[in-house]
Amino acid sequence: MNVSGFLEWMKYTKPCSPSMQKALCAYMRAAYSAATNSPDPSSQNGAVVVSEQTIIASSWNRFPPRVKVTPERLADRDMRLRLTVHAEQAAITTMATLTVSSKRTTLVCPWAACEDCVKMIADAHIPWLIVHKERMMLTHAQWGESILSVFETLTESGVRIAYVEGFLNASPIRVAGQLWTP
Repeated sequence: MNVSGFLEWMKYTKPCSPSMQKALCAYMRAAYSAATNSPDPSSQNGAVVVSEQTIIASSWNRFPPRVKVTPERLADRDMRLRLTVHAEQAAITTMATLTVSSKRTTLVCPWAACEDCVKMIADAHIPWLIVHKERMMLTHAQWGESILSVFETLTESGVRIAYVEGFLNASPIRVAGQLWTP
């Protein structure tokens, strides 16, 4: 994402408070660790849901349970996108199976969010979304307008968005087909 695009999405976010930075960075590292489970050959993403300082759900972008991950499906971009459950969606549905109220939760995800995920985040009444500034900066320019739109929707729905920043010494993940170390 170019600098002007970054400045645009930042108007919907704020940096994490210094008192929360250490804990949120630990949760972000957990989200990156979850992302390494993703079979996606292009971009891996992970998400954790935190409640009362405990990770209650964790997931990554993946195919639905019992749907076979095959080299052919992974190689066919359109097929892969149709079959993929995004990390945010998977973490929220995992949380729902635990019958935990989302009213006091935080969704921590290195990169967020697509138009489908934003609806799920807002509809689940998750009050906070935390992203990683450096991962968001790697967003391809083609997604810039979409990111602005979804952050605007999240803000309008009452979701507060903050970011952690800096090198996290987290697990490397694939971003646009290249290995990247956060």
